[in-house]
Amino acid sequence: MIPVIILIAIFPYSQFGIEIPVLQFGFVTLSAVNIVMLVLFCVASFTDFLDGYLARKNNLVTTFGKFADPIADKLLVTTMYILFRGAGHDSRRAGADHGCPRYDCRRHPHDRLKQRRRHGGGLSRAS
Repeated sequence: MIPVIILIAIFPYSQFGIEIPVLQFGFVTLSAVNIVMLVLFCVASFTDFLDGYLARKNNLVTTFGKFADPIADKLLVTTMYILFRGAGHDSRRAGADHGCPRYDCRRHPHDRLKQRRRHGGGLSRAS
């Protein structure tokens, strides 16, 4: 299931003229590709759970299964983390290398203070 999820994530949709619907909820953006990947992750997780349940119930636990199943679980979760973390990542944007959203968290606090002072603003006190 992991190769299918990766192929869905990296497929060049725009080169084939396929437009992906994007849903916007405030500052959260959800792509249809991300939703499909999430559904496939849920299916893969459920089948992994079912496999383990049936193996324990029918006493079909093997040494290889004890070794390989945790590795497969970690690989699935890590793959999804990397894919979702990279979704919407635009290296042309300033601050993209440390994963900050578009607003001012990509600047250091001293940079914001310098910018305020340049434009005639100082420190504002909370009222």
